[in-house]
Amino acid sequence: MRKVILKSLMGTVILLLYVHSAASRDLGEEAYNILLSSYNYDVTYPLNARTAGTFKSNGIEFERIVFDSFHDGSVPGLLSVPTTGKKPYPVVLLLHGLTSSKSAWLENGFSYGSLLTADLLKNGYAVLALDA
Repeated sequence: MRKVILKSLMGTVILLLYVHSAASRDLGEEAYNILLSSYNYDVTYPLNARTAGTFKSNGIEFERIVFDSFHDGSVPGLLSVPTTGKKPYPVVLLLHGLTSSKSAWLENGFSYGSLLTADLLKNGYAVLALDA
């Protein structure tokens, strides 16, 4: 299973690099820079991160977290840290695809999200799944 997941992740990274490269060629330098500027943000903006509760799923303990967004909204997430290993833990950010949510990383449906989450935790990575 791990090899399948790693191959899938590598395929995604390669695809994103190709799309990025193709987009910059197709748009032209000026249009590409305008598009890129839409991802700028104020790094001094206070996120006011807070814990909104805890729960367990498939033997893994999660914290429900919330932080402020730039448009007077909030971004909910799920955070879990390994029970073993040396701190500080590296963190893997998991984002859902279309028509899904952060909870997809807890389920054994089509994507086998809970298997990936459990494997990352077992190997010493903290996991942060966001609805973004």
